[in-house]
Amino acid sequence: MRKFKEWLIERTVIVCGLIVACTVCLVFLFLALESRYAFNAESPFGYRIVAESPGADAGESVAFSPYASFVGAHPDGGEGLDEMELDVFAPTLEELSGVATTATCTLPESNLQANEARRDDWRRPSEIGSGHSIRLYVFATPEHTGKEMRVRWEPDAGFLPNDCPYDLRLRLARVPTGIELEPLEVDLKKQSSGSIRIPTWIAHSDSERVDGYVLEVQALRPKGTSQVSAVLGQLNSTHWSPTGAYARFGILPLLFGTATMTLIALGVAVPIGVLCAVFVSEFASKRLRHLLKSTVELLSSVPTVVLAYLGLMMLAPWLMSLVGSALRMESGRNLLTCGLVLGVLILPTVVTVAEDALGAVPRSLKEGGFALGLERSEVIRKVLLPAAKVGIVAAVLLGFSRAVGETMILWILSGGTATWPRLDNVSSAASSLVGPARGIPDTIAIEMANVDFEGVQYGYLFLIGVLLFALTMLLNVVGYSLIRRKAWRS
Repeated sequence: MRKFKEWLIERTVIVCGLIVACTVCLVFLFLALESRYAFNAESPFGYRIVAESPGADAGESVAFSPYASFVGAHPDGGEGLDEMELDVFAPTLEELSGVATTATCTLPESNLQANEARRDDWRRPSEIGSGHSIRLYVFATPEHTGKEMRVRWEPDAGFLPNDCPYDLRLRLARVPTGIELEPLEVDLKKQSSGSIRIPTWIAHSDSERVDGYVLEVQALRPKGTSQVSAVLGQLNSTHWSPTGAYARFGILPLLFGTATMTLIALGVAVPIGVLCAVFVSEFASKRLRHLLKSTVELLSSVPTVVLAYLGLMMLAPWLMSLVGSALRMESGRNLLTCGLVLGVLILPTVVTVAEDALGAVPRSLKEGGFALGLERSEVIRKVLLPAAKVGIVAAVLLGFSRAVGETMILWILSGGTATWPRLDNVSSAASSLVGPARGIPDTIAIEMANVDFEGVQYGYLFLIGVLLFALTMLLNVVGYSLIRRKAWRS
């Protein structure tokens, strides 16, 4: 009967372990499957281009010119950039008379009728993925007297060419009959804004507007790259702005926020936690040890939302009054406040695991230290802590894992803004540490309720969720593996 009970317990433990392992695998598989929608992303792009007289003010933004053309594409067509102009007809020669002597226009390539000319041109989603070109027609009116025209371009507001996975080029696709001009091609990533001069070509009627210069903006995927590399390139960016006209999904600001707040938490919890563990293990009486361990366990049971609101109502105002002006803190909700509260959150984990590691050190090792004439402080420093170092490292890793995965404290205290630090000087770097931020867990919690189901942003949130899940699992596995080791035999 006893053997049967032992067999039953052993099999029950194995089954429970398999259930846990299968659950973890299923969760990871679900996150990975849902993240596939991130790979449906097609990156929007947009440029403003204007033709003008060489004597015009080159310092004025192209966006301010009423006769500039917008050339770009978006996965959702015109609806994706509904705050921009759409289907704005290009001015006729009569409308330009007395106002401007040069102009640009775009026309649907399937219909080159002059009365179809527009200032803006949009492409359908399918064409973005394979890469395409958008044509722009440049002409002068009969009122133009100069021998040259100047064409200027600049990225549309909010568009960062270096974050776009496509090769963006501006080329002179056609030169009017009778004009000799060398081939021209500009890499719009290397020269995102600039100007060129070309000989004047005059359109004497509206129908002739399409007979002059043809500029072409090309958006082509680089050879040897894939959609996976494009998504990874998006992640390797310092901008997280999923709701703008030009959505960007750079994970680096989120990693910075998570890592910085976690390191601040470890800076608080590890020294205090290890010292508390040493005191409980070596100095406290039996009654006091029981009281302290009960207090630590009670602290670990406090809901994180309660800790977050205590930090918001007590710690944040106190920090603002104490160092707010010196550190130029704009708000008490920032990296520093969040990191300090996270330190309180993980303190019980560090104390408990470190105290267990110290208590597992054989008494003979400590007695051997005393026998060699070492003081108590020397025994702790030279014998006890080195012998328990593996367990202390495990305590740090488990605390790190707990802080990395925390959501509610970050949601309430981090400030809610994904920012990348400025490292120009010491002052800027210090300001970044007390500025608003956002981590991976709170980003998922904040944005998941407002995303389109199975949309691109939906996929990216699950993709960063996969990374977070993998990181916390790795830290937990390593931490618990270290706990099982005998530190003094390692």
